[in-house]
Amino acid sequence: MRNKKLVILVSIVAVMAVATFILERNEDKKEAAKYMRLSVQADQVNEINIERTVGEAHEILDLKKTSEGWIFQNDVTPADSEYIKDLTETIQYADFEEVILAPGQTLQQFRFDKPAAHITIIDNLGRPNIIIISDRRNFEGQPYYRLNDEKNIYTLNTDLDKKIMNKIIFFQAKHVFKKQIEEFTKIQIQS
Repeated sequence: MRNKKLVILVSIVAVMAVATFILERNEDKKEAAKYMRLSVQADQVNEINIERTVGEAHEILDLKKTSEGWIFQNDVTPADSEYIKDLTETIQYADFEEVILAPGQTLQQFRFDKPAAHITIIDNLGRPNIIIISDRRNFEGQPYYRLNDEKNIYTLNTDLDKKIMNKIIFFQAKHVFKKQIEEFTKIQIQS
């Protein structure tokens, strides 16, 4: 009689342990399904194309990785490799969280037709990954993203948008986005 009670008790504990394991595994799968990561390895990125809109100005920046480091393709001047490494690592480890649309919400409400920035990242195999940053933000101040022209909308809890939109020190230091404000006049000296 005592052995039967022990066997029943052990069986109940084993069934509860298996049920708990299965339920927790399903919850982990649901939690992981909410997040999306791009298939980008920071050390395999060869080109970055950034198109951004600041006010009325539309700015384009093409970066390419060479044997000497990162360069601006437009004027073949070196770029800040540390900043670009930080940018590519931020993109590699970014966990984009999917936004669940309410009934009646459409993609047009998030203004992806006129994005704040459009980033194309090309790896060493020539595969493009596209990140589109909307100028709309959620209540926490995070911008909305679209990835690789999917229909899903994401948010991101990192400073990727600030690196692209606000803190582009290396662009301004290289005078890529600055407009020429000086005009030179031709002076002819006769002797």
